[in-house]
Amino acid sequence: MDYYSQLSRFLRRRICIDLAGRCTAWGTLASVASDHLRLVDTVILGDLEGHSWFEQIQYAQDGEGGGLRNPETIVRIDCVLHVTCVDDDIPEPADEGSTSTHDSDPISEEPSSDDRSAKGLRKETTTTSTSDSLATSLERLSTGLKVSNTPSPDSSEVDIVDDRLSVEIGVELVRLADPQRGGELLLRISASRQQIASKTGVVIPKVRIRDNIRLESAAYRILVNGNVIARGELRIDDYLVLNLDKMALPIDGVDTTDPAFGLNAKWIKPEQRERAELAGGVVCDAASVLTTHFVEAVKNRLHELVSCQDVLDRLEELKRQNPDAIDELVPGKVPIALLHRMLQHLLEERVAIINLMRIIESLAYHVELAANHDQLLQSLRVDIGRDICEPLTDENGQLQAIILDDETECEISRLVAEACDLSNTETLERIVESLQPTFESQVVLVQRPEIRRPLFDAIAHIRRDTFVIASGEVPRDLTVVPLDNHTASGKPTSQSLPPR
Repeated sequence: MDYYSQLSRFLRRRICIDLAGRCTAWGTLASVASDHLRLVDTVILGDLEGHSWFEQIQYAQDGEGGGLRNPETIVRIDCVLHVTCVDDDIPEPADEGSTSTHDSDPISEEPSSDDRSAKGLRKETTTTSTSDSLATSLERLSTGLKVSNTPSPDSSEVDIVDDRLSVEIGVELVRLADPQRGGELLLRISASRQQIASKTGVVIPKVRIRDNIRLESAAYRILVNGNVIARGELRIDDYLVLNLDKMALPIDGVDTTDPAFGLNAKWIKPEQRERAELAGGVVCDAASVLTTHFVEAVKNRLHELVSCQDVLDRLEELKRQNPDAIDELVPGKVPIALLHRMLQHLLEERVAIINLMRIIESLAYHVELAANHDQLLQSLRVDIGRDICEPLTDENGQLQAIILDDETECEISRLVAEACDLSNTETLERIVESLQPTFESQVVLVQRPEIRRPLFDAIAHIRRDTFVIASGEVPRDLTVVPLDNHTASGKPTSQSLPPR
């Protein structure tokens, strides 16, 4: 049942709406549209100043009961958190096959062109645009509202789920997302979704961008499933300069840290931009800084975004291309839950899952041979080793890696066997010191596959852009170039590729 059928039960009845922020609206539901509700004879309770959660068509003086009383109020659908009917007589929900008699336009769900062409897991959710206080939506809000398909006949509540992926911005940053004021944030976020899809095999949900008056005016937050995964602060009229260590000339500015990569950086004035570029610096405007931070943060949380339903949707696409193979392997040999978990493990370590059929074939072969999930994951990674290593090669097609010596691996193996926390050891500190601050991902190569995952978990708390791979995952025809690093003994080494 769509949300029209749900809310149509409340037409011409008194309802209470909890809104995002600290506001509650009481009124009679007059009509339901694709992106808003219309209430009449309303009372608004809460702190209204500075909120952009609703537009009031007509204003009136404060009424009785301590709230702002209005003849008519328009409430945006994407700002509604909870709806309760306060009348005692609640009509039965309409049958799904019946036709609703509301006077609003029907809701349409039209995926963007990049969703149709991008590879990987597909999910259709909602993107809303930000303008002067986010008063208008550029896209319909149908997928932002979810109602239970099997409500009880006497249910008087409608619940709205949180967005899976969203960006909250302070008041000062609103113009970055307003095309009428030259803002390009919406276009850049859209392009970044296509970029992530082409590189990882996962089409992330559309992103809801909205203002949040509780943030500092120049701050922003990135949320996945309602949880903050990254945050930062911008100087909207200035430029961020990176690559300071390689600049030919020093430049004045405000010292800071790049939010995406954790590198030393400086905010400079617009008139210094040309000088910084000539000196060899990497110069970014505020929208680019936020977009880059968004891309890196989402890549690190793809395993949290992919659901079992996403896997089922992808399998339906594969089944049209390989019907016999999918019918034979899934779920007969590879249960859906197991496939979902293995894909999460790969995405957590930023391994692309574009070749999903190859992953399924590998799991089907090893699932009965592996003693546990860890061994199954190790065998899977060996089979898709080229997919893991190829994106990490340099312009010469070589894999540059920090190769641990035997003494270091033995020490790590002992700590893993004793169930020690690697993150608090001197051995890990020396390995992390070998990692250079850079934009590029770095590789740590180990010979013992049993220490690979524990070492990754320990390093990931400090450097999420570091890949830890086992020597067995490296294709035989791929050249590995060892990098000088320090071992557990503190001595520099340039060891060759460990034998398989």
